[in-house]
Order: sequence, then structure tokens, then C-alpha cells
Amino acid sequence: MVRVTTTFLIDVDLPKDLSQRIGKDANHVHMGDGSTCKELKLGSGKHVIRTLFANGGHVPYNPAITSTVIVTVK
Repeated sequence: MVRVTTTFLIDVDLPKDLSQRIGKDANHVHMGDGSTCKELKLGSGKHVIRTLFANGGHVPYNPAITSTVIVTVK
């Protein structure tokens, strides 16, 4: 069994060192708690949201498994 988690990176770049655990703060939202959705409170303007898949210890896969979406909040 392999445990996979997803982290949303909000308005930050992908980490340069993919061997390091991703922390948890307002710009790094973890989905490893079994939830299927999260509410993101974003201010007005353009935001870049990236998903980054990681192992159960929140260490990203290398090469990165990621996708990006850009949203504009009015």
C-alpha cells in the first residue's frame, strides 16, 4: 500500500528541493487528512494554485507530479 497526499501551493513556486517535506501554512494546504475538498479564502486578484503530489510523509515525488490553475477572484 502506498499513501499519497496532495498539497495545494497557493501563490508560491514549486519547491526547488523535492527531497524535503512540505510544511503547512496559509500557502501550503495539505489534503492528507482524508478530506475531498477544501475552502480556500483568497483575496481579490489573480492567484496561482498548484497541486503537488507527495508521499505519506509530505515529501514530493521526484520528478514532481503537479498541475497548475490560475484563478481571478473579484
